[in-house]
Amino acid sequence: MKHPDLKDVDFIIELCPELTTPSENVVPIFSKLKDKKTLEWVKREMAKGNLWAWCKIKVWATWKDFRGIDVLNCCAFLNRENFLKSEHYPRMKEIAYLDLCHELDKTYAKLEELIF
Repeated sequence: MKHPDLKDVDFIIELCPELTTPSENVVPIFSKLKDKKTLEWVKREMAKGNLWAWCKIKVWATWKDFRGIDVLNCCAFLNRENFLKSEHYPRMKEIAYLDLCHELDKTYAKLEELIF
């Protein structure tokens, strides 16, 4: 089955609150001495209402009525631009696109049973 070209796929970023409290137990990197400052920063930014400081991010790949997704849990960014420039965003787009293609393949296989 042919998959849509990337230029025809829309990518949507959904910012969600992270329900897990940031702590050394949740994110082991926070247990390192230099990263205790990061944990403190996350807590301060959360108190100020910065939703990007501690969040869950979903990247959706959509084409027509089909969609794929990738999710990043327990993450901390300065803001949206910081996320877009990170190493995570291109990888998440790729995974969401692959998930979209998988959904298309599953739908095609189901329809194929009816057609042939």
